[in-house]
Amino acid sequence: MSIKVQITKDQIESKDETKVHFIPASVNSNGIIKIDEYFNNYTIEENGVLINALRGYPLKGVEINVPENMQGLILKENEKLQIEESDRVLKFGGKFDKFTYWNYDKNPSENDAYKKALHYIKIAEALHSEIESLDE
Repeated sequence: MSIKVQITKDQIESKDETKVHFIPASVNSNGIIKIDEYFNNYTIEENGVLINALRGYPLKGVEINVPENMQGLILKENEKLQIEESDRVLKFGGKFDKFTYWNYDKNPSENDAYKKALHYIKIAEALHSEIESLDE
């Protein structure tokens, strides 16, 4: 099985920013939902922490910027896989430069697995960058 990503520079440049939420739940929908009407309108901020609820469970969140020189992309799969071994095609669905990260009933912190994963980007850049010569 292979995964193909179909995206062009023109698609990225022509699309407006999309509002993205990373929530600790599974949502059985791949389509567009009325997030402003049913979620964003109920978000409040207290002491730098965003507060809301989902299905009656309290959420606490924070906005996270995509690292510099990078662009967050949303990739969509238009067709459901009929056979597990068949090729997958992902198409451009949107872009974002920040997203809201939510936890159930606890403040987001640097110890959250997802936030730690974002630190890997800086570590990977350092590991894979060219080493400057020590010659004087």
